[in-house]
Amino acid sequence: MTGKELAEMRRRAGLSQAALAQRVGISRQTVSYWEGKPALDGRAATLTKIACALDPGDREVILSSRAGLGFISLHFQGAVLSEHLSLIGTAQAQRKTVLASMRRRTCKAMTRRGMECLLKTEPGKRRCRLHGGLSTGPKTDEGKARIAKAQRKRRVERRKAKKTPEAT
Repeated sequence: MTGKELAEMRRRAGLSQAALAQRVGISRQTVSYWEGKPALDGRAATLTKIACALDPGDREVILSSRAGLGFISLHFQGAVLSEHLSLIGTAQAQRKTVLASMRRRTCKAMTRRGMECLLKTEPGKRRCRLHGGLSTGPKTDEGKARIAKAQRKRRVERRKAKKTPEAT
């Protein structure tokens, strides 16, 4: 059953959305929400209340409807267009690949005990913070010279700071 059919039943009963909402004890926007849905499931509590406010014949149709069972007939009635189905399929596939790339797996590096590491990987990396291969120092000669120069400069400044008394 579709929302359009629910609106048709409401009109046959001679009720406006506001009148039906007042009779049921819900807001008019709720009635509009259910009338705008492409497929209705009669097990929903609000839809059950709406069904009780309508005629007995319509009540049975609403209460026996299931969203999943009528999907193929909805497709042919035009409630769900084939273009929408293809868009939904591509969006779901794209979302699945993005989520898979974002998922943080376990590190699984072999530890000293011979067991796999169970820590989560760092974002964008394959290993955890302990096994990620973080830098242990400069690799090139230029990098080693730059680090040595910075260390010499720091040591000279530290020696100067020790020799001069603090100004109080």
